[in-house]
Amino acid sequence: MFWLKGLLIGLVASAPLGPIGFICLNYAISQGFRLAILAGLGAALADVMFASISGFGLYGVTDWFQENYLYIGTFGGLFLMGLGIHLLRSHPIELQTHIDHKSEAEAFLSTFIFTLSNPVTILVFTTLICCYGPKAETTSETLAMLSGVFIGAMIWWTSLSLVGTYTRHHVSFRALNLTRKVTAYGVILFGIFATATALLYDYN
Repeated sequence: MFWLKGLLIGLVASAPLGPIGFICLNYAISQGFRLAILAGLGAALADVMFASISGFGLYGVTDWFQENYLYIGTFGGLFLMGLGIHLLRSHPIELQTHIDHKSEAEAFLSTFIFTLSNPVTILVFTTLICCYGPKAETTSETLAMLSGVFIGAMIWWTSLSLVGTYTRHHVSFRALNLTRKVTAYGVILFGIFATATALLYDYN
């Protein structure tokens, strides 16, 4: 039961197509399934870390994130803007078969760092864990829920990666590069929004 609860939470938390989704799609379209799934893995592991904070009731950590929202949110927003600018300045998309370790690390860390630097994520998981069924009372129940969160998230990221990988072989290079630019501008806008939200949160 708690595993299924976690599975549902993982799917619901991952499914909205935000900046992480755009980044994952861009990797799938430009460099294939391998980098896209690594980007998804980075986001999924960060999600599990936040879910574990909520699941084990580590409210002191939650309070710390809220108290430091200005710095964490600003860092996350600037990180996204930098990533978007990097995408804009990158070379036009060409289908690549050789992937180096630097690219693999970049794909994983880009989503992992951004997800960890987004304090809203922990609030999302706290809300979902409270809303979906009974709260896990034992360590084994919590671990079962967390494994479900990870699998649910990976189901989403795997599906998105497969869609992007399929698309890259069925559209023109012009369309692929248009997708890259749209992704870059979308990520930059998300970054601006995240930074503005952090500044307004501190102001209020």
